[in-house]
Amino acid sequence: RTWDTRLAARVRIPSEMAELSVSICNQYWDKTLRQCGPDAIDAHRKGRVTDAFTQTVEACVIGAGLAGQLASRFFGRSFSHAMGYAISSCVDCSQVLHGEAVGLGILVQCALDPETEITLIDMLAYFWTLGAPTHFSELGIDDVTGSLGRRLAAETYELLDHEASIPFPVTVEDIHRAMLAIEQLGKE
Repeated sequence: RTWDTRLAARVRIPSEMAELSVSICNQYWDKTLRQCGPDAIDAHRKGRVTDAFTQTVEACVIGAGLAGQLASRFFGRSFSHAMGYAISSCVDCSQVLHGEAVGLGILVQCALDPETEITLIDMLAYFWTLGAPTHFSELGIDDVTGSLGRRLAAETYELLDHEASIPFPVTVEDIHRAMLAIEQLGKE
């Protein structure tokens, strides 16, 4: 929810509640996910519950939920969730987590956004530290260059809230090119 809200806020912040949503997103990204995320993943893999793990889970559930509820009336669907929903339409959802699909959408957004705070390379590096998927084939989408990739780009484009959430022009072809870049860079 952080990346959707932050991108949409560049279009407009129509009220104090929307501004509060952005503030919550900034706090749980800057203060929790970025700092505690890698330690939380490590703790999870070791079967331990640490402060970093607890803070990260709370940020993901409470922070994202609260920010999403506050923003849902003002900000629409951005790349991360549009891509996540498009991916869900072509993969076995029992094998792919919603967050994994949305994560690839975050990478698409980083690749497309001319004013991104975090470059695609930096976000890929962060995903690598977490062990998160960094390319489409990890989710079973092996035809990114062909018809399936173009279909995913078109579905993502249709699911975007262009008016409320995308502060720059984008086409289906732009989305597909971003997907191709992620597929290549994510494997390096």
